[in-house]
Amino acid sequence: IDNRIPQSPVQGFTGRGEARAGGAERETAGSVVLETGDGRVALHADAYTRDTDDLRIKGPNISPRLQQADPARAVTFGTLPNSAARAKGGALGASMTWDRGYAGVSYAGTDTYYGTVAEPNVVIDMQSSRLDFAGELRDIGSFITGAKFKFGRTHYEHREVDLGIVGTTFRSTGYDSRVELTHAKLGPLHGAIGAQFGDVDFSAQGAEAFIPSTNTRNRAMFLFEDAKFGQLTLSFGARHERTGVRSDGGGPADPATGNPRFDPAQQRDFNANSGSLGALWRFTPDVALAVNGTRTERAPTFYELFANGPHVATNAYEVGNAAFGKEKSTGVDVALRWKTAKHSASVGVFQNRFQNFLTLFNAGNQRGADGELNPVDADGDGRADGSGEEILRELQYRAVPARFRGLEAEGKFRVLEQGASMLDVNLKFDSVRADDLSTGQPLPRIAPWRFGVGLDYRRNAFGGRLDITRDRKSTRLNSSHIPLS
Repeated sequence: IDNRIPQSPVQGFTGRGEARAGGAERETAGSVVLETGDGRVALHADAYTRDTDDLRIKGPNISPRLQQADPARAVTFGTLPNSAARAKGGALGASMTWDRGYAGVSYAGTDTYYGTVAEPNVVIDMQSSRLDFAGELRDIGSFITGAKFKFGRTHYEHREVDLGIVGTTFRSTGYDSRVELTHAKLGPLHGAIGAQFGDVDFSAQGAEAFIPSTNTRNRAMFLFEDAKFGQLTLSFGARHERTGVRSDGGGPADPATGNPRFDPAQQRDFNANSGSLGALWRFTPDVALAVNGTRTERAPTFYELFANGPHVATNAYEVGNAAFGKEKSTGVDVALRWKTAKHSASVGVFQNRFQNFLTLFNAGNQRGADGELNPVDADGDGRADGSGEEILRELQYRAVPARFRGLEAEGKFRVLEQGASMLDVNLKFDSVRADDLSTGQPLPRIAPWRFGVGLDYRRNAFGGRLDITRDRKSTRLNSSHIPLS
């Protein structure tokens, strides 16, 4: 929620700024937001910049297991090489506001340059831009009481640059739109219906393109309803989505066979249906219990379906599976919430079970960057004998039964209030345990638990904040895990 298209009248001139410095990456960052208006026309402008150095760490930059798997990889201590980044961006927006709605437009752009970590000499040069139109009408009729719409067109491009030479260029251009209608009460029911549309073209050009050119098209209908019965609120939602994913096929040739690396052009279509049920019970005005259940289906992405090639950013050879079906899961979460004028806290638990969770696994093979399976490296220099191609781990997208269980808690407590000065203490904790139910082993790339504490000081229009977060060391690993460093 960035208000780049102002949704309510702005009278006069307002602004805010922020500066940051410090951290393990020696961050320096600044941002500014300015808004002005005459009560009818509202203007918005924002800009930011952020620079970081290589991340400071304890111990070596790669794990002992990765050192054993890749003896030619340089080992450093104290910093994570090639993790520095710089970014800048901003946006301009304007809208016309009136008593029963608004309509406006915004343009935003970002420019980011960062190291890949997985490859010490490779950086990503990325630019993106987005044009948005949005609006809302309220109190428009006796049955359809309101309407919202949004349309956005995005262009994204990033280049993988190895020692100053552009290797592969990725481009993505497309649009997304959404229309939502709210209706008057139907008995106890109050809610909204809507539609969502999207169309994205993706291309990768270069010798190390690991995905063919693709088109992804989404069409969806959804509804959400709630009903209140005294202290109890019931809600339900449903969504039907049709997704088409087309691959143009072809791509770089496999030197061993002369055949294109990617399969011939093909089209996959998916119909995904999702639903949710929820209940909120207020014991008192300050305390509530929330229970939600979901059944979701997700169409696989183009890279989960069609990847087949070296991915420089992960220093691996990634392989998808065009035969994947929809990812399906069932979940439940329970949360206890407490909120007063000055304090708030919540604690919740959740569980999600996947019939076929899609993620990357270490296949146990090696590939040359040209696709050769388990090439010979007699001299141990990390390159295939004869061709000289870099040897990479093979990572495969697989569908496995999985279970996610977790705990989330947060709190905000006012510890000082004197005149115009206020000091709040913020606490947070989250943890997730994810298991591959076919093997009983942990799933790869799951973050460990983390705990955070912060101080938030405010005095009139000025404020300051201090946050400390502790992330536990990852210990739930198995032989099929993907080394992250």
